[in-house]
Amino acid sequence: MSMMCYTSRLGYGLLLLLCAAAIQAGEEQPTRVAGLFDDFKEQLKQRLEEKSAATQETENDLAETEQVDLDVLALAAEAHDYEGALRPDDYTCATIVEPFTLEKNIAQLFGASDMTGLITLFKKPDKAVLLDSAKQKAKRMNWLPMGFERQYGSQLHEQKIASDPKFIARSGVGRAKRQYQMADALLQRVVASIHEDHPYEFHLYLLNSSQIQGYSAPGGYIYLSTAALESDYADMVMAHEIAHVLKRHQTRELQARLIDTVTTLDELKDLMDLNGVARERYGKLLLRLSGSYLNFSRQQELQADACSVRIAGSLSSADMRHRIVSYTGELEKADRSDKERLFSIHASYPDRYQRMEAVAASMEKESDNER
Repeated sequence: MSMMCYTSRLGYGLLLLLCAAAIQAGEEQPTRVAGLFDDFKEQLKQRLEEKSAATQETENDLAETEQVDLDVLALAAEAHDYEGALRPDDYTCATIVEPFTLEKNIAQLFGASDMTGLITLFKKPDKAVLLDSAKQKAKRMNWLPMGFERQYGSQLHEQKIASDPKFIARSGVGRAKRQYQMADALLQRVVASIHEDHPYEFHLYLLNSSQIQGYSAPGGYIYLSTAALESDYADMVMAHEIAHVLKRHQTRELQARLIDTVTTLDELKDLMDLNGVARERYGKLLLRLSGSYLNFSRQQELQADACSVRIAGSLSSADMRHRIVSYTGELEKADRSDKERLFSIHASYPDRYQRMEAVAASMEKESDNER
């Protein structure tokens, strides 16, 4: 008789035995051959089911691990536990650019400039307490490498321009050209007024909207609505968003989310070093976070407000109080509406108005003292 024998990775040896038995049985033993095939199919089915179950278990474990990571990543956004108490200078934005020295931050955390402080930490009796303390300190430092910040900001930007129908593409002709010329000139003036050194190159994009809106993303991405651009306080809206970037507000929150995923001091050091395997692992976490803007905390909004007055006031102190009233008037309207907030989860209107007024008064006092 002729018989088609097929192969499979599961039960290949068993199939060879089956074929041999079938040939030996010949035409005279069809029942026996059929029984052998039935046995083979049953064993093959059982092995496939076992493999499928094992594969599913592995996939479930991976999915569970990933979900735990994602759940942990979400915690810092709610708590903003990376923030300490505001210093007096924070209330008036005495420093616009957040200081950033990676080596100094890591050395400060682990106890020595050559990183040997990590060994000292491991000799302490309660590693859990040390880990919690180190994580909290790391959250309040400014250490995420600029390359990772730019990568994250670029991911957010690509998501935004792909999903926001209000995005205005740059054009060499017509209204878009005029709007971008106006916006670029404003950006140049605002950035030029900041005399502190910083590593950012800003990228400005316009949104076609009648609402006063501004957004920012890590790495230097700024978004401004056409209504904000044409307002008499456009410099304040622009300065507010630039301040979020220079203060590394979203970056600090991203750091906190990443820190919450570590379970040992070794992992924390690897995260802050971001070399080799750690760079790949945490790079993947950055990819998972792409497309989701991290909410600003109340303190961050008030800091950005203070800096907006500080920056815009250095450009022109004329009518500053009037511009603050106009600007915060728009914030008050947004504060009353749940439909579309100006700047994500912002502080309330009264607090923001009081903060800006306080900074304006402080700048006037500083100016009087210089005379």
